[in-house]
Amino acid sequence: RYLKDAESGEAFQAAMLELGVEVQLEIMEWGTLFEQLRQPGMPADLFTLGWSTATGDADYTLGPLFGSNSLPPDGWNSFEYQNSDFDALVATAGTSTDQDERAGLYAQALDILAQDAVVVPVFNTKETILTSANVSGFKQHPIDYYLWLGTTSLGE
Repeated sequence: RYLKDAESGEAFQAAMLELGVEVQLEIMEWGTLFEQLRQPGMPADLFTLGWSTATGDADYTLGPLFGSNSLPPDGWNSFEYQNSDFDALVATAGTSTDQDERAGLYAQALDILAQDAVVVPVFNTKETILTSANVSGFKQHPIDYYLWLGTTSLGE
């Protein structure tokens, strides 16, 4: 489960109720949610799931999460989203070596996702890292929670 996932779900449920929409909230253990996410036709209209682009490349996220060829049970497209224009943009971007071209293609793909309202990003977590005075060279990884110690040393 994720940090504050139950509290976030309850806050969402309360906000929707204020709008006159009743939400049946079910907070699951990770194993149960994972099992349901990996099945076609997941019986939920909404769910909370996190994903980090560990490689820093858009291809790591866009194809696996939203590509038509990544449907459950073999893939992570639990939204069961299918859009041939999106797929074509991501496929072309994934094979291009021109970084400007890739950025433009991925931007177009993201516009399609936004227009189709496939997901609603709710929040991002931020990690706080403290070190003692005798630690030097530590650098925070761009996606926060990966601990990279390749440049870190410990003095006396």
